[in-house]
Amino acid sequence: MSLTTTESAHSVPATVDRLIAALGRRGITVFARIDHAAGARQAGLELADEELVIFRDPWAGGLFMERDGASGYELTLGLLIWDATGQTLIG
Repeated sequence: MSLTTTESAHSVPATVDRLIAALGRRGITVFARIDHAAGARQAGLELADEELVIFRDPWAGGLFMERDGASGYELTLGLLIWDATGQTLIG
C-alpha cells in the first residue's frame, strides 16, 4: 500500500488546526491529535514537526458498527501531517 500525499502551504500546527476546524464544520468527530515530535522531544530525540489526527464520521461509522462492532477497527480514519525538509505534507 502506498501513502497518497498532498502539500500544504501552512506549517504543520496550522495545517492540523485548519484540518480539525474543517472536520468539525462537517460534524466529524476528532478522537485524537497526536504530536509525534513532542513525544520524541520528551524521549530526548529530535524530530521535525509531525502530528497524527484520528477521526470518524459518527453517523456513517455508527451504522456499520450497529451491525458488526468489530468494524470499528477499520472505520477510524487518520491523517498524518509532517514537515518534510521545510514542506508540510498531508498523507
